[in-house]
Amino acid sequence: MRALLVLLLAAAALSAAAPAALGDADPPSDVLLLQSVYYPYQPPVSDRLRRTLDRLVAQSQKAGYPVKVAMVESSVDLGAIPQLFGRPAEYAPFLGREIAFKTKAPLLVIEPAGIATNNVTTKAQQAIQSIKVDNSKQSDGLVAAAIEAVPKMATASGHPVAAVPVPAGGGGKNGSGGTSPLIVFGAPVLLVALAALIAALRRRGEDDDDDEGEDEGDRAPARASP
Repeated sequence: MRALLVLLLAAAALSAAAPAALGDADPPSDVLLLQSVYYPYQPPVSDRLRRTLDRLVAQSQKAGYPVKVAMVESSVDLGAIPQLFGRPAEYAPFLGREIAFKTKAPLLVIEPAGIATNNVTTKAQQAIQSIKVDNSKQSDGLVAAAIEAVPKMATASGHPVAAVPVPAGGGGKNGSGGTSPLIVFGAPVLLVALAALIAALRRRGEDDDDDEGEDEGDRAPARASP
């Protein structure tokens, strides 16, 4: 029972930390089902940049352009498909298919290797062609490119969103980056293990009940025949 309690507590913690964990191949496809932005796991993004992008994406949605943004700083962010790291033009349609059953929203993918899109208009694609990713700033460089791209994509698609200056990095860093891929993929595994443990405990309880019944039958006094 002590092991069961530990697993229950761990499962609750993982569920709270990663509500979107569905066990897909890549963490962004899980996160973007319930959120609009996937931030790189490491290194952490500056708070100022994160707040600016979150605000822009919310404004874009309000303007009728519900863009989804995935920023991938390393192969760790791609979970079980690290081979697509450095190939944003291939990853963007893959990710688009992964979240298509939930939404067909415009998708923006930014990696150190460049920027790619899925389910966007030709005008939106052309509007961001000149944007460059500053790889020297790592995760912050990806977010800076997204801050520049989102208003241009929305406006070019007929949903005007005012551009804002890209804030300087700093202003504090989050203690961690985006959702840990270990959490995303570990939660389903833990739940399966928990279910197996519960089943085993139930079987043990049933076996114990059967053994007790047999022992009581053996101990029951024999009745004299009339």
